Amino acid sequence: NLNSGNNLETLVLYMASQGLISFDTSDVIRYSIYSSVLGNTLTPTELLAFSAISKTTINHEKNATPVFRLYTEFPFSSNLIFRIAYGGPIYSVNNYQYSLMSLDFSFIALVGW
Repeated sequence: NLNSGNNLETLVLYMASQGLISFDTSDVIRYSIYSSVLGNTLTPTELLAFSAISKTTINHEKNATPVFRLYTEFPFSSNLIFRIAYGGPIYSVNNYQYSLMSLDFSFIALVGW
């Protein structure tokens, strides 16, 4: 569990000792984003751990995944529609649940020929 004790700092030290942490310009950007979002609640070492973890990849394969999509439309005029849509896939692999939901706002202009 990364949020108890100094486990997050221990993780970044382990990753550094294994050569899994590399520094480039994207690290500075990630560090700035995390520090602005999270404020002063994390130490620089913990912020570095979040930056390193965000660059790791997770490999899994799922052939068929159920997806749902809910939307509603509000007509403004005879040729302009506002749509709000929500949905995406939810599936589990190796005791992890992945939820790739999105909330979309769109204007649709109906053009006749």
